[in-house]
Amino acid sequence: MTTDEQTQFMELLSEQHLQKADAIVLLAGDRYHRVAKAAELYHAGYAPRIVLTSNADNWDYGSLPSRKLVAALLEYGVPEQDILWEETAPHTRAEADRTLRIAQERGWKTLLIVTTEYHQYRAFLTWFKVMKDQNLNLTLLMASVDEFPDFYTDTREDALAREFTKIAEYGEKGDVASLKEGIDYLTQEAGMIH
Repeated sequence: MTTDEQTQFMELLSEQHLQKADAIVLLAGDRYHRVAKAAELYHAGYAPRIVLTSNADNWDYGSLPSRKLVAALLEYGVPEQDILWEETAPHTRAEADRTLRIAQERGWKTLLIVTTEYHQYRAFLTWFKVMKDQNLNLTLLMASVDEFPDFYTDTREDALAREFTKIAEYGEKGDVASLKEGIDYLTQEAGMIH
């Protein structure tokens, strides 16, 4: 992983523009920090449903199971019938795996993935890797919460550095796509994404 590739990848991902999607995917993590963004996108008409698959339950780490996030979405006025949820995924890779299978079963073509700004880079590469592994052709759009979670004791820069360390580690295990693959996808899909 070169610094030039990292910079190019980050720039390309930040250039994505929101567009209507088949579903909004709310990734677990950062406790309830991402819920408002998912509800905001839903109410703005970006997608007719929100999908959650988390079964992780570690408050200190920031992970919550879907049922707790669903309760928060209901408080934001998202109708229960427009929330598709299950508790099958303990981490980002499993969330991608399960949600992409649901997308394939339902014929969805575009997913709007809600996460936090510092996490979007690893999340995107994870989702893209799973998409390739499942031989799917989808448009993946990231919708990130820009505000850094206030319960963390470190900084946004520390969190971002940790994510790129994880990208390198998970890349060696084959769990995420490479930065080059991410760059190629974002460049090729530019006409649809931008």
